[in-house]
Amino acid sequence: MRKWFLLGLGLLSFTRAWCHADTVVVRNKWCTRTDTIELYKDGWNLLQVYGGDVVPGGVKFRSYDGDLKIGTADVKKDTLAALAMPFESGKKFKIGVVEKRSGRLVKEIWCVSRPLPEPVAVVGFLQGNSVAKKDLLAQSLLRVTYPGSSYCYPYKILSYSFKAYRNPVSVTKQVEGAFISLDVQKVIKDLAPGTAIVFSDIIAVCPECNSRKLKDIKLVVK
Repeated sequence: MRKWFLLGLGLLSFTRAWCHADTVVVRNKWCTRTDTIELYKDGWNLLQVYGGDVVPGGVKFRSYDGDLKIGTADVKKDTLAALAMPFESGKKFKIGVVEKRSGRLVKEIWCVSRPLPEPVAVVGFLQGNSVAKKDLLAQSLLRVTYPGSSYCYPYKILSYSFKAYRNPVSVTKQVEGAFISLDVQKVIKDLAPGTAIVFSDIIAVCPECNSRKLKDIKLVVK
């Protein structure tokens, strides 16, 4: 009887530990993927841990690889966060969340490092270089993406120049901010099929970087 009692107690402890680890969330805040954590070389990677019965001030991150450095952690409400800096791309890294006092492993995850793609500006959610006028008018602003990547660190577009090549004279509009202004919308409404338009001099900035100029967006209106 005592043998079965101890076995049951062991299974109960294992189940509780497994369930606890399963409800603990570890993620890169600036990565849209949740099934696999991706870290970006030269990117802004903010590791976060929360959930379960984790006490943020009582745990810490542990890197098992010298090519992945984890910065000083910070506690905000129920979340522990720290910068993660991979020195190589195309590599898998193991990260642990451990209790500070006991060293007990709370959760262990694998992440993948990726090269950081160049940010590009796009018009709303349009795809391709040839667009229907109604689809173009349905977009409200320019936004910044990282092609082929789940990286999502926020860039804010400060200004851009819009130019439509129409006969007999091309039209240019300077716009402050990311929104497609009423003046630009009026020009688009009058465009004939086959007209080329360009969003150029696109200036964008992110919270931790200087402003930069992004590549032009070149479209043809159907």
